[in-house]
Amino acid sequence: MAVDYDLPILFLRESDPQIAREYPAIAAVGAEIIRELDAHQLPMLDEVFQFYDNAPHERRKATYLEMLQNLKPGVSEVIIHCGYDNAELRAITDSAAMRDSDRRIFMDRTVQNEIERLDIHVISWKQFREMNASRSR
Repeated sequence: MAVDYDLPILFLRESDPQIAREYPAIAAVGAEIIRELDAHQLPMLDEVFQFYDNAPHERRKATYLEMLQNLKPGVSEVIIHCGYDNAELRAITDSAAMRDSDRRIFMDRTVQNEIERLDIHVISWKQFREMNASRSR
């Protein structure tokens, strides 16, 4: 669908061994998919991170900070689910506390300062696509 409709796709340029174990069908055709995405100038990520756990807020914050400090060069996606732990969010998900923690972590000035100190650039999918297109010219 990404190729047919010229849409961004969450796909890693390098095969992740854990994903290969969990999704062997994707791993089996991974090189073919990469060639197809490259042919259509669709960008691919170097790394993806998501911390979906019930750890206490301060431990989650430390985990995110450690991940940021250890990012490799390239384009990485950090999947976060921000929200407010309130009755409305608790009515639709059992992850309201984690979502509230994600929101508080990425609104925390300490985390924002660390992102700036590490010279990490937060970009949109549109910017990612434009970066990829200019590299292939």
